[in-house]
Amino acid sequence: MPPGLLHSPLALGELAVFGVNHRTAPLHTRERLAISPGEVPALLRKAVQEDLLAEGVILSTCNRVELYACFASGGEGGERIEQTFKALKGIEDDDLRPVAYLRTGRAMIEHLFLVTCGLDSLLLGETQILGQVRDAFAAAAAATSTGPIFNRLFHQALRVGKRARAEFSLAAGITSVPSAAVHFITQRLEGLRGRVGVLLGAGAMASLASAYLRGQGTCDLVVTNRTLRRAEELAATCGGRATGLDGMVDEVLRADFLLAACSAPGPLLQAESLLPRGQERGGRPLIAVDLSVPRVIDPGIVALDGVTLYDLDTLSDLLRAHCVRRAESAKQVEELISREVEEFCRWWQEREAIAPLLTALTGRCEEIRSQVVERSLKFLHPGDTEPLTRFSQSLVAKLIDLPLRQIKTWNPETPEGRLRFEVVRELFGLQAEGEGYRGQISREEG
Repeated sequence: MPPGLLHSPLALGELAVFGVNHRTAPLHTRERLAISPGEVPALLRKAVQEDLLAEGVILSTCNRVELYACFASGGEGGERIEQTFKALKGIEDDDLRPVAYLRTGRAMIEHLFLVTCGLDSLLLGETQILGQVRDAFAAAAAATSTGPIFNRLFHQALRVGKRARAEFSLAAGITSVPSAAVHFITQRLEGLRGRVGVLLGAGAMASLASAYLRGQGTCDLVVTNRTLRRAEELAATCGGRATGLDGMVDEVLRADFLLAACSAPGPLLQAESLLPRGQERGGRPLIAVDLSVPRVIDPGIVALDGVTLYDLDTLSDLLRAHCVRRAESAKQVEELISREVEEFCRWWQEREAIAPLLTALTGRCEEIRSQVVERSLKFLHPGDTEPLTRFSQSLVAKLIDLPLRQIKTWNPETPEGRLRFEVVRELFGLQAEGEGYRGQISREEG
């Protein structure tokens, strides 16, 4: 890294991420902190309007809840982001530090790249997180809580995530949490052919799960969802049947496995609905896997003979061996991430060095333009004022377009680049510190 890279005027300190994931916080804590997609736009707009942050993105999945923030120039993100997170969640007097993590500056950039590459996932290298980050960024952009910094950072992060999977064998085999769950169920039941299964949910994760189930062989699959129409649409794609939640208990009583992958504020399958009819199962085994956060299967169903329930925390123990097999590819991806972090830091440094000069130069040109127009107005008819203003603005814009684009290509870290910057300052009377103006143009009357 070039000397002083992290000691530019902002030192990257205005970038920060605060959150929890499957490694730092138990499932019940992640459930409490989870943010639904419908909440995200309003929360981000509130954060920007109340000056809690300058740019922000919320990433909330089954395994993590994170707030990425860019604070106003000169603000230290690490000192503010936890309070911002609490303010958005309405949390008071709750110390999250024992279960949360904080990354600022370069460490924040590296963390985001690790996340998009799947190296910080429950399932090493899983592919689903890339789409989740893309959706989170799109939601933030729609809520107008992103700007030049996060537009650059998140587009680069998504590009790195794609490269990690295209250039290395990181995505071989099990590629997502739903695929891991289907693989696990298949192993426990020694194949799915002839089995009866219930899929609870009809969203993106359930759709992934249905595709993996279809790939494991023929089984009688029932899709159940709060909205029957969506259940029917998903069932049609995988050759299954559909039912509303009112028919779910009947289907579970005859099933060999139950896979839940949906979003709801609480349990959709209640123990009190299932246990009174437990004798109808006759003690047959039922493998139940709940991938939802918050969980939608009441843990109390394990009181029923033959029922085994797994959630994301228990499933994580079963995936460690798979992660070990991907460790070699992960090392190569980490090297890629290191190079990409350097690239972003260089862009950041160049932006911090060049942006003030560009702003001052365009401001100086505008000052000259407005003064010349002002002097000329007394010689013109009042009706000529607007055309003259438009003409002068267009002329100045065309004159400085090429110089501005050339300046953006200069490297402020080289002696030649620094000399060029000084020449521009001298030619236009700009100050080196803060890039203000030196002197005024002549006010002679023509």
